[in-house]
Amino acid sequence: MERYEYRLVQAPGQSGTAPGSHNGEDGLAGTILGIMNEAGREGWQFLRRESLAGEAPRGWLRRRAAPQDYLVFRRPLPARQPAPAPAPETAPGAAHHTPRREPMSTSELEKLRANIRKALGPEMMERPRTP
Repeated sequence: MERYEYRLVQAPGQSGTAPGSHNGEDGLAGTILGIMNEAGREGWQFLRRESLAGEAPRGWLRRRAAPQDYLVFRRPLPARQPAPAPAPETAPGAAHHTPRREPMSTSELEKLRANIRKALGPEMMERPRTP
């Protein structure tokens, strides 16, 4: 299903005149044509003209209903790319497995114990274990 984005541009009133035109209709048509050509260069497609309710000043405290005309444009949204599948290590529900290592040699094991004793102190290493 194709998806669209929309754009509303307020249509010019009867007073719009194009340069070099002598009557209001040529000026209005030229102004609308300019709006449509500019939108077309940006990839927008003219869809329709809509008249929406609005208000205009009528006096000091009163307002009157005055419809506003809009030009409706649309253009297709870029296709969404599917999200990449998570890597097998990070897939939800997958158990975390540590990679297998070769067993330590006796000398490597003694070096590791010495480093732990140095870091923790002899009192931590000599404490009796409680079940």
